[in-house]
Amino acid sequence: MKRLFIGIPLSNEIQELLSDLYVPSFEIKWIPEDNMHISLLFLGDVDRPTQIEIHQELEKIKMKSFTMSVDGVGHFSDRIFYAKVKPLEEINRLQLKIRNALRNLDITFDTRKFKAHISLARLKNLEENKLIALLKKNAQLKSTDFEVNQFFMYSSELSPKGPTYHQEMSYKLI
Repeated sequence: MKRLFIGIPLSNEIQELLSDLYVPSFEIKWIPEDNMHISLLFLGDVDRPTQIEIHQELEKIKMKSFTMSVDGVGHFSDRIFYAKVKPLEEINRLQLKIRNALRNLDITFDTRKFKAHISLARLKNLEENKLIALLKKNAQLKSTDFEVNQFFMYSSELSPKGPTYHQEMSYKLI
């Protein structure tokens, strides 16, 4: 069994831009630069036969490549600090194509509404005034456009030091 998810890799330039935000803090656990990505769909623990079926369905997805950029920051319930991305239409379309491609497989999808983002840090008991300061300091974060011409099936290995992600398969956009 492998713990799998589908995501968009980031360019080195975008990873460097985002890692420049890192400031030491006991209350903020920054995500390593090489673990940054845009999650499209979490699949959970998947056996090898199902992983092969997922791969076969994802290979059938046809979609044009697109450009996107980083545009500001946000947070989820005072626990995750993230970078916003745009344009959402193309990312949402890709996510929906992936969901639809896998809907007939024996996989339970996350029921929360999809919100494209790049997780930057996990927040641990960060005081509200410090969170507000972090958000204000980085509110104008912007990147140049970068091309999205592929997505990946990733596996995630959990450890006390945090997860390690491995690219299992890649899927080209046309």
